[in-house]
Amino acid sequence: MKAFVSGFEHKTGVHCGSTAMSDLLRFYGHDYSEGLSFGLGAALAFYYVRGSKLYPTRQVMGRTLTLEPDLCRHHGIPHAWHTEEDSARAWEAVREQVALGKPVLLQTDLSKLDYYNTRTPFTLHRVLLVGYDDATETAYLADTDFPGLQEVSYDSLRRARDSKIPPFPTQNAWMILDAKNPTVPLPEAMRAAIIENARRMLKGDRGYGGIENMFEWADELPFWPDQTDDWVWCVRFAYQVIERRGTGGGFFRRLYAQFLQEVETQIPAAADAHLADEMSDIARNWRDLGMALKQISEEQDPAALESVAPAARKLALREQHFYGHALKAVGSGI
Repeated sequence: MKAFVSGFEHKTGVHCGSTAMSDLLRFYGHDYSEGLSFGLGAALAFYYVRGSKLYPTRQVMGRTLTLEPDLCRHHGIPHAWHTEEDSARAWEAVREQVALGKPVLLQTDLSKLDYYNTRTPFTLHRVLLVGYDDATETAYLADTDFPGLQEVSYDSLRRARDSKIPPFPTQNAWMILDAKNPTVPLPEAMRAAIIENARRMLKGDRGYGGIENMFEWADELPFWPDQTDDWVWCVRFAYQVIERRGTGGGFFRRLYAQFLQEVETQIPAAADAHLADEMSDIARNWRDLGMALKQISEEQDPAALESVAPAARKLALREQHFYGHALKAVGSGI
């Protein structure tokens, strides 16, 4: 059997999940930018995770794990997020949706998708399944990094969907939605998303690391060479996730600033508070920090980490101020 979703349009973008959501929303008639999709998902975050089973053993991440369902919740879009232990049942479930003419969002481990040709795991890579061919056992994916559709074998997709690599195994996760008629108007959805994102960052609500994690990271950075043998790779990886690994530059903060520019056309108080300008400046600071980490990883000078720790701490203070400012501008305080 063979099936394709008709009327689907894919645009390449940054590697953060908002591309997939923009594609999905466009399929249902809403031409939303990546920045708007990212911001409506209250997706800005800061996680600092460490552990001997991680690769590398120290990692930072700048977006939430729940962009897609949070966007749907804020905008009043019916949706369902599923996980399934059994790979065969997980495949049949998403295959059925495609046969009904619906694209399905999948969580995958990028390193298991053979067209990437990389061994570095990334288990939060979201793609859209838009077709399949049982005769050749080929699935067709819309992937943010590539124009057109990518062909991948059933076996490769199965491994990508069932990756056990920590800290976030893929769990054969998928999401389906119906975005034809959002029940929450866009300005209201924008306001709710900004408030929730700010509260998460300030309080670490529902397991979101936030500002507290940023201070912990800044305090520990100088001690990485004493704590772990792979400290150079940890520093290099931090640079990559800040500036290169599909963040849109500036650790997703540039993407969030684009969202805030759109917010300012809908919510005058956000424009009066110059939130987009403030976040753009924060994004530039993140870029500078990322480039400093890149240089340290190339020179492999452990003492140099002492010099970037104050910049990391200053960024934590800047973001702490920004989220408080955003709350006062668009909603009540926390």
